[in-house]
Amino acid sequence: MNLNDPSPPPNFPKLQIITVDPPRLTQREKYGGLFYLGIVGLIVVVSLVGWFSWNAWMLRDVWSNVYILHDRARSEDERIHAASALSRDNQVNAQQRWDIALRKPLPALARYIMAESWSTEILKEDPALFAKIVANSEGWPPWLRLLGVRLMAVAACEGVIFPPDVLNAIEARPEADFKPWVDFIRAVSPESDVDAAARLRTQATLNSPGAGLAKELVEALEDSPPGRTHRLATATLWLRMNDPAVAPIWNGWTERDGQIVRSRP
Repeated sequence: MNLNDPSPPPNFPKLQIITVDPPRLTQREKYGGLFYLGIVGLIVVVSLVGWFSWNAWMLRDVWSNVYILHDRARSEDERIHAASALSRDNQVNAQQRWDIALRKPLPALARYIMAESWSTEILKEDPALFAKIVANSEGWPPWLRLLGVRLMAVAACEGVIFPPDVLNAIEARPEADFKPWVDFIRAVSPESDVDAAARLRTQATLNSPGAGLAKELVEALEDSPPGRTHRLATATLWLRMNDPAVAPIWNGWTERDGQIVRSRP
């Protein structure tokens, strides 16, 4: 190229400016601690869904029996058998047993079976309140109140104390004979009411309809504390066939090999 040449220099094409992209950040670099928090949250959600699904699967028999029990289109036999299964299922808690037994639309025997399965867990938080409910609740059939008093007797064997005035109120109710149970509760209390024990023993010797129950309760009273609950179970069986408030509910039914079935003619 001649430096003295006056002609203009040649036009070269403009070069395109290329911008180099910055290096891409990883998800961890973009979100920092939130990335790990999201992973942990996802694991928790998946775990909870799995836990819920597993528990729902394990409770499938409970849900099935609850549905059958409350389905009025089902036969009485089916509903009573469902109640029997629920009463023996450890997955049915104390509050659920309580609620089912109080449902008036259910067959009487189904309610009775559930009430008979009540555990002392339902009353130990507030024994006085439970006793007042048993003594004063309106609309309770005599057999339901009787099972409430029976549960109080079981709890008394475990050391639970009930207010004397409430026991007096239960004893004074006219719809059933609660006196043997109330005397038993008094006799096994820490104060060991000797007069109540004497009344119970006297009634056991009489030729009266309640003498059989009194005999069962005296045997429980004279047993050692660990054996009293077992004796009360025998007294509960006596109620089914002999108590005037209970026997009509069990008419045509019996328990065989742990199952509630129609009694044979």
